Amino acid sequence: MSNADTFADTIIEALKKSDADTVISIQNEALQTAVDQPDLLAKMHGWIAQAYLLKGNGEKAMKHSSKGIRHARSVFDDQGVKILKDIRSRAISIQQAQQQFNANSDSLLAQADEAFKSNNIERARALTEQAIQIADSEIDVREQILARLMMVRIVENKSDVLAEALEIADKSNDKNLVTAVKKAMDAIGIEIPTHVF
Repeated sequence: MSNADTFADTIIEALKKSDADTVISIQNEALQTAVDQPDLLAKMHGWIAQAYLLKGNGEKAMKHSSKGIRHARSVFDDQGVKILKDIRSRAISIQQAQQQFNANSDSLLAQADEAFKSNNIERARALTEQAIQIADSEIDVREQILARLMMVRIVENKSDVLAEALEIADKSNDKNLVTAVKKAMDAIGIEIPTHVF
């Protein structure tokens, strides 16, 4: 059994368990072992695309399914092309849903901001709560924080909302998001909690 076959077996077993992380972690090595086998390379790209679909990453799933289609065509694998096109269609659907979510979330926050500036506080609060719900359901860290920073402008008890935003930012390990929340806390005069290691 070749290295490529071993990787193929590992990927198939991981996908049977919906273990996308394993597939993604070995993808580069697996693709290298199959570089001289376009039929297997097409399948590997398809499997990797499926792993990215499991992770909800439409962009990378589309990239790998498109590469798989090219390799399948090079060996005249019509059935493989058909399967890979189906995977690519699902990837495109995920991408479009993500773009729609981002557009909806951005427009909700923009509408909330306009309502706030017009002193329509109840509408601003309702729109911001809706943006928070959407961001939390999609686990979009950036939107979770932006929506909470908008809510800080609306509510009287700002410290609880900022504490939530800081907790989300800390868990994301994104220094830019942590800095944004800490700057908001500093601007409002809320003490920034220190970490004890």
